[in-house]
Amino acid sequence: MESFFPFSVPAPTLFYLMLYVLTLAVHFVFMNYVFAGTFYVTIVGFGRADVALTRQHNPIAAMLRDWLPFAFSGVITAGVAPLLFVQILYKQQFYTANLLLFHRWMAIVPALIVAFYLLYLLKSRSISDWPAGWRVAVGVGALAAIGFVGYSWSENHLLSLDHRRWVPFFVERQWFYRHSALMPRLLMWLAGSVPTMMTIVCWQLRSAERRGLKVSSWEVRIACVWALVGLGLAALFGTMQYLRLDPASRGAFGDRASAPYVVVALVGVVLQGIAWLGQWRGARLSRGCLLLASAGAMLSILGICMVREAERFARIDVAALYENHAAAAENGGRLLFLLFFAVNAAIIVWCVLAVRRDLKLDRAAPPRAE
Repeated sequence: MESFFPFSVPAPTLFYLMLYVLTLAVHFVFMNYVFAGTFYVTIVGFGRADVALTRQHNPIAAMLRDWLPFAFSGVITAGVAPLLFVQILYKQQFYTANLLLFHRWMAIVPALIVAFYLLYLLKSRSISDWPAGWRVAVGVGALAAIGFVGYSWSENHLLSLDHRRWVPFFVERQWFYRHSALMPRLLMWLAGSVPTMMTIVCWQLRSAERRGLKVSSWEVRIACVWALVGLGLAALFGTMQYLRLDPASRGAFGDRASAPYVVVALVGVVLQGIAWLGQWRGARLSRGCLLLASAGAMLSILGICMVREAERFARIDVAALYENHAAAAENGGRLLFLLFFAVNAAIIVWCVLAVRRDLKLDRAAPPRAE
């Protein structure tokens, strides 16, 4: 691509592409919290319940257990918009991959249901009385269901770009699409989810500190170690993915159209590294460090999302899609989407503010006489 991506494309395509990237980034934030959080709670579940699961002894795990079901509902809700936009943007490629992966693709919904119920079970008070093996089994089950969904989406994406494999895949009745970059790609996203999750949970713990929760310096440093290891592994798997791409996809990472977004993603990684090292030195939940880590996480997610789409544009006949995008824009759906987006955003903000107000009133109210 000769000009800066994606501003060389027609207005309808640009509109849908930017909405797709922005809504996908929001979906990834929720997804990162849920997957990395479930992984963390599962690992911690090997310990004694009175130490591993209580708010006093392990505030990170306790906070995650409380919020994972809600966050998972956020994953599903926030995934609706990018799912709609990807069908408009890449109609033939997306639907072809869906049909070729038919049986496995249809298994995504049952997997989501299983994961949802297991996360609620992981949150229940009764699980504290279970043996460690059973607690870990619940976490592993939720992790496997969520991981299956992530694997299926990565597989679908790569197959949608490999049009030369479509006919052989169908004729040979294959169930799995194998690509050398598939596992490094998936592992990069999974490792990168850890620092995002730790950023969010540290904000939650900082808020809880103001309500009297004690967060030790040891717990803060555990969060820093997890975040830094996640960043390092994400960089490693990202490099492995790049080396295993075909020349057409690899070229999309270095041309003038998408190279700035690679830089944006790398700057985000550096900012997160600086933030977590600073938090390690201070051994406390620093507002400045968390703001820097949050900014770095969003830069990395947005940068990677844009590079992902630049790679897709380099692999498919983009010009053939413009007419479909223009036709979709003429249906008036854009204004309707923006209207409902604004209304729903206002309702969500009102609900959050109402809950916060009630919590403040509860804290300020004098204790009742027995």
